[in-house]
Amino acid sequence: MKASDKQVAGTHYSQFSIQPSEFIHRNGIGFLEGNVIKYVCRHKNKNGRQDIEKAIHYLQLLLEWEYPESAAVDGDKFFAEKDRMWVTAEWAKRHGYAP
Repeated sequence: MKASDKQVAGTHYSQFSIQPSEFIHRNGIGFLEGNVIKYVCRHKNKNGRQDIEKAIHYLQLLLEWEYPESAAVDGDKFFAEKDRMWVTAEWAKRHGYAP
């Protein structure tokens, strides 16, 4: 039996035509996004509210790390929030983004 044909511990994914892990892998979805998919898919058949809270936590991590509300500095790059792009620190200073 192939690993993709079985589920270890539980049956909470067995009703799906495609396992969330296979969907995530085939579509090249990242770790955080993949966990959101996993927890949302299984919440009705496994941990209910707790799984939704876990999915929300991963969404919050995505917001924090991928879409910061304020300007963020990463080495010599600066995230210009209103322009939604990474720029050099020099460009940021010229355009009013002070780290």
